[in-house]
Amino acid sequence: MKKNSALIAVLVLFCGFGELGAQEKLNYPQQNALKQVVSRTKDAKKIYDTHYPMYQNLKKQMGGRKLPPVYADLYLYHIKDIRKKLDTNADLIKTNNLPEAHPEVKSAVDTMGDLRGKIDAWEAEMKGVKADSEKAADPKNYPNLKKDVIRLGEIAKRYQAANFSWLGTDRWNREEKKDAQGKKVESSDPLALLKEFGTVYKWVKSIWPTYKPFIEATGGQNSPFYMDYSQAAKSLNDFWKGIDRAAVRMVEQFDKNMAQAEESTVSAVKNKTVDSVDNIEGRIQKAKWAMEVLEAMTGFPPEKLAAIQTRYKTEPASIRERLKVLETEIIAAKRAPADRYQGPDRDKTLAWAERTAKAYFPNKEVLSVRLVRTKWLRTVNWSWNGAGYTKYDDSRMWATAVVKVDDTHADLIALYLVIDNTGKEDWTYTGEEPLGRMLIKNLD
Repeated sequence: MKKNSALIAVLVLFCGFGELGAQEKLNYPQQNALKQVVSRTKDAKKIYDTHYPMYQNLKKQMGGRKLPPVYADLYLYHIKDIRKKLDTNADLIKTNNLPEAHPEVKSAVDTMGDLRGKIDAWEAEMKGVKADSEKAADPKNYPNLKKDVIRLGEIAKRYQAANFSWLGTDRWNREEKKDAQGKKVESSDPLALLKEFGTVYKWVKSIWPTYKPFIEATGGQNSPFYMDYSQAAKSLNDFWKGIDRAAVRMVEQFDKNMAQAEESTVSAVKNKTVDSVDNIEGRIQKAKWAMEVLEAMTGFPPEKLAAIQTRYKTEPASIRERLKVLETEIIAAKRAPADRYQGPDRDKTLAWAERTAKAYFPNKEVLSVRLVRTKWLRTVNWSWNGAGYTKYDDSRMWATAVVKVDDTHADLIALYLVIDNTGKEDWTYTGEEPLGRMLIKNLD
């Protein structure tokens, strides 16, 4: 029994020395080569273990969005670096005849084989990603890119420039903007922009799927096209917020002006005067402008809009009907003023007034001319002209001409006769608006 135990111990010891002897068979160059292989394999694995999970995490974060080509190039660089290290190791193993049966050599070779399989799959994926990203990032694949960039810029510029104080007014009819070259600038009138808003908004929204891959492949939020797109989108969103606030103001403008038009009509009928008719029509016009803005708002409650439209159809008609009756009554009651002037130069003055009336209304019949003042009004004053004082001295006579409008009506027109008492030429002028209208049959 003791002899067997001793024999087993000798065999075990012999075998151990055999393995040690096998390792010691590596000469110095082989040992040095093995150290390089092991170290380089560890470096290659470290690169993979670091960057492949990073890529997987980035891919997850992208959520299916295009990976910019620069990222694909970065990961392909790491794959190339790993492959270079593996190829260098393979050359060292072959050149130095490292025995693959050696435990450390075998471990390195197994790790290298595993890594090579992984990077082959990763490289194939990254090449596909790069090709896909390069295609998505190539402007040549977007035939309308240049035109759409220009249009996005114009949309941003116009909607950012919208002046909401113009809403409910006629200002856009009085102004025309031009650029530095003198070319007409497309309108930034908020009502015109509002009418176009639906079409413009749909277009901006519709191009997103087309350019989404391009944006993702050219930097995401740092993409130049994304900046153009986001500016246009922001200008539309800001414009709509402004319109939303303006809706309240337009409802107030409509209600206020319709109420004031009604109040002025009641007052005019009560006081038997049509002096406020133009003001009443102005109020109705402002109410109409407000209604037009609300009609252009696709999001404005339809039932509220219908109520406003119904009011605009009925209330102005009622106002105008009452004003028409009032106007008829006032015309029927209107009389030409008395002919009051009886001074020594009456005939001369009257003849002058009649000539003046016919000169101002050469194509109309002047039915009568009345000198309405009892005497000339003389005015004397001095005015500083920068070098000294100038004397003004004139006498004025007011007259009224009755000018035929049709077979039934005549307008009363104010005439002013001016005698320059300093020796300069005499002159005349007429009122800008008729003093009123009367029935010809009431002319005494």
